[in-house]
Amino acid sequence: MAEYLSEEMQSYFRKNGVQYEFTVRYTPQLNGVAERMNRSLIEKARCMLLGSNLSKNLWSEAVRAATYVLKRGPTKALEGKVPAHLWYGHKPNLTKLRGFDAQPV
Repeated sequence: MAEYLSEEMQSYFRKNGVQYEFTVRYTPQLNGVAERMNRSLIEKARCMLLGSNLSKNLWSEAVRAATYVLKRGPTKALEGKVPAHLWYGHKPNLTKLRGFDAQPV
């Protein structure tokens, strides 16, 4: 944890406008934002698998697909901006989106 307390890291945070808070170790329930994101991804993946009638063996692919879709939609946390747009510097290409099912494209 010392790497997060260093003057270099604190200077980086100040320079880039990053607000940071520390929590007690091994208490993920204290990080409500991350826990809510995890829950949202799990629920989306579960719905995708149930709706497609695909095998539960594709769980990791469903989570990846849910993350892909989630990062290409506007979010209140970023004042309606799209995470992928901010990360890559251009609007995401949504023509690649397909249904999560066993049907060939």
